[in-house]
Amino acid sequence: GFGMFTLGDLHLPQLQFSAERYMALLTSPVIVNVVLTVVTGAAFGVVNALTLISYRRQLRAYNGFFTVMALATTLLLVVDVANVLTYLAVLNVCLAVQAAHFFTTTRLNKGYILFILLVVANMAGPTLFTILKELL
Repeated sequence: GFGMFTLGDLHLPQLQFSAERYMALLTSPVIVNVVLTVVTGAAFGVVNALTLISYRRQLRAYNGFFTVMALATTLLLVVDVANVLTYLAVLNVCLAVQAAHFFTTTRLNKGYILFILLVVANMAGPTLFTILKELL
């Protein structure tokens, strides 16, 4: 690389189980992005699994890899709440691949509307969460 980081800068995540961390996540606006990403990724994954069965082995392997990585990331996200933003980034990559497979293999009339709705919901979710939290 460019010498910006050394091997000493890399650290494995330290698992810390505490009710305060879970409650802090549940009351933060990030929970909206986490839930939306997990639910959307699961939905795209199921639809892709059903449509990609008849496709080439290579496409099935790619999809299977990202599905397994998304499942492992979701499990780690639940176990290690302290690093939720790191796991959310990986989960967003897996969701992007699943969405790309979905929109490539599925012919929808005006499918771009679904894509735009998902992007807007992901961007507006934390803001709406904060507004609703203030109102309640």
